[in-house]
Amino acid sequence: MTKELIEGNFRHLPFFEFLADASYQHIVATKCDDRYSASRHVRASIMASALSVECIANSLINYMQLPKKTADDIDKLPILSKIDTFTLLSDKTYMDRGDDRVAKITELIQIRNAYVHPKEQVMKVEVGEMKDMGTEWHMPMEVTGKDWPAIGIPRSAKFWTVNHSLSAMQALQRFYKYLFSRVLKFSEDEIFKVFIEHFEVRSVMVPVIDPELRRDVQALISSGVDFTQVFPMLKETSRHKNQGVLKV
Repeated sequence: MTKELIEGNFRHLPFFEFLADASYQHIVATKCDDRYSASRHVRASIMASALSVECIANSLINYMQLPKKTADDIDKLPILSKIDTFTLLSDKTYMDRGDDRVAKITELIQIRNAYVHPKEQVMKVEVGEMKDMGTEWHMPMEVTGKDWPAIGIPRSAKFWTVNHSLSAMQALQRFYKYLFSRVLKFSEDEIFKVFIEHFEVRSVMVPVIDPELRRDVQALISSGVDFTQVFPMLKETSRHKNQGVLKV
């Protein structure tokens, strides 16, 4: 006897993946033995942090189910302007652009934009006297670069360290707490529907949170960043009434 196949949809939403990637890459960086190896993972962590904000904005616009041409026009807006558009059209509290929590995320987005559109950077350098060390010559030098003023991350990715990937995630946690508690005020079911990948089968929504995502996000708690305060469904003991586990 042939079993009936039920058609449905699987909606992949990578928001939690970006949070987990940011956490994982930062933790790997802290375990590296040399500066350059650590820097590779720091760069990946900071980019994942920035991409999580872009994912939030795009998910909110998609949630409104606007006409395609309207959605395409809004998609051309800056990331935070997309969030502003959602709050205005959904009768939500307006996001305060002057708030320090928002200012840091504004810079994080600018950091992402500068990184993916690389240009030559010129910095001042002070060079000391060369010294003969026997098998090689040493020339001491000190390079002076500039930081982004609000978030405190160097403008040049060459000087990013684990302190800066941690600063990015600390800024994220504060921003998301502000955004979800003061601006969006979404219920847990709304968070699942808008930001978390899930199956839709008939009238049932089955959210999917991979155990590995919870593991990576919770590994960051000891460093002082706890995304589970904003998203309690990321706690190991949390489970939505219809939650499933995706196995491929």
